[in-house]
Amino acid sequence: MNVIIDTNMLMAIVQFKIDVLSELKRLGARNIYIIDGTLEELKNINESKIIINTLNNLINEKEI
Repeated sequence: MNVIIDTNMLMAIVQFKIDVLSELKRLGARNIYIIDGTLEELKNINESKIIINTLNNLINEKEI
C-alpha cells in the first residue's frame, strides 16, 4: 500500500503526538510519500522546523 501524507497530517502528528508511521506500517504501508506541494506549504508555516525534525526522528526510530 502506498500512502501520501499531506500538510494537515504532518501538523497533526506533531500537535497531537500521534504515531502515524507505526500505524501505517501495521496496516501494510510500504511506501510513504510527501508531495512537493506539501513541502512548499511547510516552508510558510512557523512550526515547519519542528514538524520536519519530528518526522525525521519518527522515520529514524521506526526505520520506515
